[in-house]
Amino acid sequence: SLSHTHTFTRARSAHTQHRTTQPPPPPHTHPPTADMAASAEVPSINVTEGVDVVVEQTLADATQKDPLCAGTQPRRDLLEASYVEQKSDVSLWGIIKKNAGKKLSQVSMPVSTNEPLSALQRLCEELEYSLLLDRAYDDPDPLHRLALVAAFAASMYAGSFWRIGRKPFNPILGETYECVRPDRGFRFIAEQVSHHPPISACHAESFKWTYSQEVVAHSVFRGTYIHVLPEGFLRITFKDTGDCFEWSKVPTNIEGVLSGTRVVDHTGTTFVSNTRTGDVCRVDFTKASRLKKSQRRDVTCRVYQHDPSLDVHAAPKSLPKPAYLVQGKWNTELTCTPGLTAGQPSEVIWTAVPPPSDCAVYYGMGTFARQLNECSPADSAWQAHLPASDSRLRPDQRLLEQGRTEEAGAEKIRVEDQQRSMAAERASKGVAYVPLYFERRPKATGAFASHAKPMSPATRRKILSSQDSGATADAGEAAVGVDDDGHLAAPSGWLADSEWSYRGNYWKLRAQGQAQPSAPIW
Repeated sequence: SLSHTHTFTRARSAHTQHRTTQPPPPPHTHPPTADMAASAEVPSINVTEGVDVVVEQTLADATQKDPLCAGTQPRRDLLEASYVEQKSDVSLWGIIKKNAGKKLSQVSMPVSTNEPLSALQRLCEELEYSLLLDRAYDDPDPLHRLALVAAFAASMYAGSFWRIGRKPFNPILGETYECVRPDRGFRFIAEQVSHHPPISACHAESFKWTYSQEVVAHSVFRGTYIHVLPEGFLRITFKDTGDCFEWSKVPTNIEGVLSGTRVVDHTGTTFVSNTRTGDVCRVDFTKASRLKKSQRRDVTCRVYQHDPSLDVHAAPKSLPKPAYLVQGKWNTELTCTPGLTAGQPSEVIWTAVPPPSDCAVYYGMGTFARQLNECSPADSAWQAHLPASDSRLRPDQRLLEQGRTEEAGAEKIRVEDQQRSMAAERASKGVAYVPLYFERRPKATGAFASHAKPMSPATRRKILSSQDSGATADAGEAAVGVDDDGHLAAPSGWLADSEWSYRGNYWKLRAQGQAQPSAPIW
């Protein structure tokens, strides 16, 4: 089985000779040691082509300067205060009735519906099982490598099973979040790059891989349930092989919004494609029915070698036998079975970390999620250079974690009003907001395009038909409209032939103490 409760180290020498001929791997393919930490200085980051190349030094620097990042000081396993049910005069039914059919990003919800995390931090939580990527990087079999990446794509939903009672805070435009984890061998940066539509972008690096994601989630009230339709991409690139894996997220339904017994259901099909080789894995999240409740949370991944004649969009029963078959539930365990070699046993390739016994009183958060909003002492070297825009410093979110719900509610209103005022000021000056750490670039694709089908114009019109025409848009970011071809007519262009890409400048600016917003955002 597999979990991240310990540091995973795997020798690569036995695999190197089997890998596709590629440039040699980076010189350090192991977590920073005490010797590295002792000799580390401020990271020297090469921002050419927007790529940070000295990840080891960044992690070693964190290890040297901050006990929390180093792991020499135990990370917390509790929040500042447990969740306490608050009596409120706000009627959830009244909010839903008033805003049925509207997008959640356009509805100001009471703080009692939130958990003390930002949506940017939830993006980082999806890397909880990044060990699967480390294993895939070391795997000599390219198809089994793809199976492990597909398992990672399914594991990203594991934390949501216990977390359906509350929603994360919607990020403020310009909000950022960083996470440096030498114990897990990666660093992460995210930024809210657009407010209308709400778009988040993130980038993570380890010694072995880079990870990028751009997502805009259309969340709509549908009377008794909430429908979340994410659009965007996820991309993982392995550093020495050049393998590039791409896919998109599947829709989510949160049922029982009014009954109090909420159930989350991720359903649909996505395709994890290796755009270098053309290999593809079809990932099916089963839609549960009342007659087959046992199938709830089932996921099936079928790995196929590149074959131009294969239609991976066909019905699963008509598809040939896959090279590997990954099956299980996205919240507990996944097994992998070789499909082309008879008599080969199945192996458990992923097991979710069980939730703590006090999960219910801490917003359903597991241990990793509880550490996302943790701060070092204010006088630490780590926090000395922490940008004021970091989610950990968001006042309403911090007050909610401390159990000061009424103060958090008042602060949430103030923060949201300030965002509207700043948007109005930019509009009056005719100035568009420019993100600090991500920028629009032509989409990066490999030799083989992703197998994912774009959203149809009809579906897009249906999702956006509930657009609140009275919503205030930021300057340069007009409210989303639909053109004659069914494409989103937003100046941000997030559905065009470009994407939000990491500039490669965050860690250098942070080391210099210059990673600060141009104006206060809360």
